[in-house]
Amino acid sequence: MAGFLFAAGCLLWQVVGLPGGRTAVAVALLAIGAAGVPRGRGVALVLAGLAWTAWQAGQYRAAWLDPALAGRDLVITCRIQDFPGYRGGALRFPCRTLGAHRVDGGAPVRHLPPRVRLVWYGPPRRLQPGEVWVLGVRLRPPEGMRNPAGFDYAAWLFRQGFGATGRVLAWPAPRRLADRAGPVDRLRRWFAGRLEAVGPLPTEDLLRAITLGIRDRPATEAFRRTGTAHLLAISGLHVGLVSGFFMLLVRGLWRRSARLCARLPAPRAAAAAGLLGAVGYAALAGFSLPTQRAAVMLGALLGMRLCGRVLRPGQAVSLALGAVLVCDPLAPAGPGFWLSFVAVLALWLIARDRPHGGGLGVRLRRALQVQWRLSLAMVPLTSLLFDQVLWLSPLANLVAVPFFGMVVLPLALFGMLGLALTDHAAGVLYLAGRLATDLAGLLERLAELPQSRLWWHPPPGTAWALVLAVALWLLPRGVPGRRAAAFLLLPVLLPALSGPLAGHFELMLFDVGQGLAAAVRTQGHLLVYDTGWRSRSGFDTGQAVVLPWILHQGLRHVDILVVSHGDLDHRGGARSLDRALPVYRVLTSAPERIGWRRVTACRDGQAWSWDGVRFRVLAPAGGSRGNDASCVLQVETADGRRLLLTGDLERSGERRLVARHPVLASEVLLVPHHGSVTSSSPDFVRRVHPCHALVSAGRHRHGRFPASSVLDRYRDLGSRIWITARLGAIQCRLGGPEAAVCRAAAAPFPGLPARSRSRAGAQARPCRGVHAALWDG
Repeated sequence: MAGFLFAAGCLLWQVVGLPGGRTAVAVALLAIGAAGVPRGRGVALVLAGLAWTAWQAGQYRAAWLDPALAGRDLVITCRIQDFPGYRGGALRFPCRTLGAHRVDGGAPVRHLPPRVRLVWYGPPRRLQPGEVWVLGVRLRPPEGMRNPAGFDYAAWLFRQGFGATGRVLAWPAPRRLADRAGPVDRLRRWFAGRLEAVGPLPTEDLLRAITLGIRDRPATEAFRRTGTAHLLAISGLHVGLVSGFFMLLVRGLWRRSARLCARLPAPRAAAAAGLLGAVGYAALAGFSLPTQRAAVMLGALLGMRLCGRVLRPGQAVSLALGAVLVCDPLAPAGPGFWLSFVAVLALWLIARDRPHGGGLGVRLRRALQVQWRLSLAMVPLTSLLFDQVLWLSPLANLVAVPFFGMVVLPLALFGMLGLALTDHAAGVLYLAGRLATDLAGLLERLAELPQSRLWWHPPPGTAWALVLAVALWLLPRGVPGRRAAAFLLLPVLLPALSGPLAGHFELMLFDVGQGLAAAVRTQGHLLVYDTGWRSRSGFDTGQAVVLPWILHQGLRHVDILVVSHGDLDHRGGARSLDRALPVYRVLTSAPERIGWRRVTACRDGQAWSWDGVRFRVLAPAGGSRGNDASCVLQVETADGRRLLLTGDLERSGERRLVARHPVLASEVLLVPHHGSVTSSSPDFVRRVHPCHALVSAGRHRHGRFPASSVLDRYRDLGSRIWITARLGAIQCRLGGPEAAVCRAAAAPFPGLPARSRSRAGAQARPCRGVHAALWDG
């Protein structure tokens, strides 16, 4: 029970936010005081969990990059911590900083983050763990694009403990300083070299991933769409299988010797072997966070068995939970923590009523039944965590997990260890690779089934109702309330959340850094205005940001895609979005840049109406070029509330726009050209006079985007400023008595204390149509 109470305190920060430094000290003192009060032990454990989590988060925040160093060129000395990942001609790797100074030869930089994540385009050679390099870098704080759907990069950096990210510069020239690889790094490098020396093997990337933890290639789409991608990342499943194999092997051999059993009982010897196997496998995988968590769990449980203590299942889970959170109190910020412990709890509930004994066929059938029920039990949790229902996941895991865990993984590990003795062990690795190839082929055929992945946007509380239904379903037979689980499935039949009311619309301005991507949704239609940028590594925000949000909303197509002009930071994700979803029509002022499909030129005078909402194209007119050729779109509700989308329009384009359309008054304005000094002329700002001025800009632009003089121009008119670089994605709703309401749509950054979280997550602010007379004039 103590572990559960401590865990409750560690989880409390996700509800109330992390306390600041002084508050954390006060909470710790309260915990000490409560421990001395009769019956206050439970409260003390909860407060201790909260204080411990706050202290650890404070340590991490203290290691963040100094904002004054963001975007500055530095020379750092760092030690490579793991094998780099390779994608799009670039290496991505973690390194521990040993020192730094400015490029201009100034004084050494103090308070540099101890751990940074770097990207290196076109490296001259392969990097190895343990090497020490001197690199010219440009760092930035551990931030990421914050949007209501899609991968949360900032939260991932937070969980991994990175204090900064950055890229390696071509000058000063990088140079290798020394090789300080420890025993574990040298062992992993040796095995990686042996694996490469034996020649190309089937699914060699997969073999490296499950034996050495080297994931230098992303998981294939087939594994992701069937919910089996977890097999490619060494986690609790892999470590537990290896530990269980060592336990069974040693226990069977130990029992054959009466002398050994007299010195140490076979169960204790098996526990020691299982613990050594788990730690050894975690070391071979580079002690990644999932393997550390699994090793700590097994260490706590098997350590108690070594001491002769027999724990009940509830005590075992409580001990493992407490041990993991003492070592890493921020682990609940990631989905892996929940998947691991919920799977353990579900497995215990499923297996507790299963009879023991029987022949091999009976035991195999029971094992498959347990795996099937476990896969079904995990579907609601994965739906809650990832906003998608992989209905093929139970079937795919029923086949893949036993085959992978009992055949592919043991063969791969035996083959890898055999390479230490002879090259002939490559045959075992070849067999493991062939079997993995066959498994991947089966999963690809399953992934090709129609609607193999369904994105889910349920009514509030539906997902938790499903989780509760599964919890009741897993209870032993005869427990009161077990049959009530069927009634909790009824919310699944409810329709998904609907769009805005007729005559109203919603704007979602995505956080895509220094670029632009937005979406306008009416009751039954969707318009996407620009799609952000694409990098030379192949990453684009259309695929990573816009598409997840569309699917999360339960939408399956785009009615109109507007590419405002030809700049890459506006059109970079258009092609991937068009490939992923049906796009019925594309409007653009740069048809020559959209060579992969037929488009319609964007021209002043185009108009249409959806669900009582009017859309009008106000620019460009003939003769406009460059940024001034941006497609300017005005959206108006049934009661006359307006939104103005301006792309990268500059001052000359603004003058022409004002001359052709004198009445531009709008409640919400997308500030032209990211707030540059070349846009937002005083006359244009006065004509539009927005209540809400939205700026899509990248972080750490050093006053260029947006310019402070431009922001002051809007503030002087009483406009409220919303900047994606500060708030993340921004959502505005237009129509109804409040005219226009805007709010920050993304969750606050997880590492912030409670007070900072409330400041960072800007609240909804209504606009009731003030200055209407001025606007109409």
